[in-house]
Amino acid sequence: MCKKWSGRFLSLFSLVLLLLMSSVVPSFADTGTSTVALADDSQIRIQLLSDTSYIITENEETLLVKVKEDKNETVTFLKDLETGSEDYFLRDEVKGTIYSSITGKTVNLGYSMKDKEINSLRSGGDIFIDNHEVSYEVIVYLVGSAGKIATMASAALAYKNVPGSAGVTLIIAILSGIGYMTAGAFDLAYPNGGIKFEEWEVERSSVRGGVTYYYYVTKIKNVKHVAVL
Repeated sequence: MCKKWSGRFLSLFSLVLLLLMSSVVPSFADTGTSTVALADDSQIRIQLLSDTSYIITENEETLLVKVKEDKNETVTFLKDLETGSEDYFLRDEVKGTIYSSITGKTVNLGYSMKDKEINSLRSGGDIFIDNHEVSYEVIVYLVGSAGKIATMASAALAYKNVPGSAGVTLIIAILSGIGYMTAGAFDLAYPNGGIKFEEWEVERSSVRGGVTYYYYVTKIKNVKHVAVL
């Protein structure tokens, strides 16, 4: 009887220990709040909630963006927290397309992610992934002429399947510095223009409980507005 009880106790103890260990696995998502000043002296506030969700407040309009990724599809949900209205971008990796519920249009991606090869170029511990270009014409197709900077930035990241935490703040900062407020204005001023940026996997480290963890997060670098792509 004692041996039987001892065996049960050890099994229970092992299970509890395993649950405790899994509950303290650290999360390395980049979170925080940033503010970007606009040309008209207003501001855009960006709050990163996780790798797959963020909130953007622009001119008293608050947009919640959440990304859900499946095997062959990535859906970027956009919810206006003031009105409750919802839209989405559906990226189909098999068809190589992205659909916008805002405009009802489907845009060809030009390639499928399954054909994409990761570049092995390294800079220190960081790994270069790809160069990205998104034309203002494509952004208008996805968000409409009246689409504002917050939605434009989310559309660009959804189009290239890059997490919002990777650099939505940088894209908003670049777009806001040009002086235009809507996608239609950008496309009219720069019919052959757009934004360019590099995608990287950036090495990070964090100390938790005396243990140093090394991990990678996706980041974008060298974000640029170009008059002609």
